[in-house]
Amino acid sequence: PGRYWCWGSRADFANNWDCGAPYAAWYDLIVPYKKNYAILRCPSRPNRGYVPFDENGNPTAEQAPGGSWENLRNTYAVNFYAVATNIIWNLTHPRSCYANWDARGKPLAAFSSPANVIAIAEAYGACPDIRNLVTTVDCGVHNRGSNYVFVDGHAKWMRIAATLNPANLWVDEWEPQGRACVANAYMNRLTTDARTVTECLGQ
Repeated sequence: PGRYWCWGSRADFANNWDCGAPYAAWYDLIVPYKKNYAILRCPSRPNRGYVPFDENGNPTAEQAPGGSWENLRNTYAVNFYAVATNIIWNLTHPRSCYANWDARGKPLAAFSSPANVIAIAEAYGACPDIRNLVTTVDCGVHNRGSNYVFVDGHAKWMRIAATLNPANLWVDEWEPQGRACVANAYMNRLTTDARTVTECLGQ
């Protein structure tokens, strides 16, 4: 642990344990399995996504991993569904389907179709997960598409519209109501965000 929430800071940590308390992100937990930190940075646009310093120039973690703050940089985000348990869906909301959850990790056995659920996507913003704000997916690098890693481990280039239709690849098929809600909410957000309308949908 030692990294701050995407909306937190050192001041938050000092004053509010619920907001800025240090935590271990998904990319911290895979450190033993990767050869180097640079694997989490896309060479086509290495400085987008999560950055090592906040808007005030303070490090976004307690310690520099591997001895360098630059090792905090990464250009990917986790699909929150892939790591969350006990999800409570807000099925009537047109843009935000996640109402409550436990982000404690999810075993592979919890997925009925791990080859059809996205685990990791290329990210544009600074938040380490994709939950209600699907507009953090980065489609502006690879011909209006992104590279996705699925729960079973395979990777694939796709346009974001193809991750929602004809099948929603962000939620497992055994949760049809959540799946339908997320498909509608994500498309609503993508079609009303100026950046994603141009970069992701080509409109």
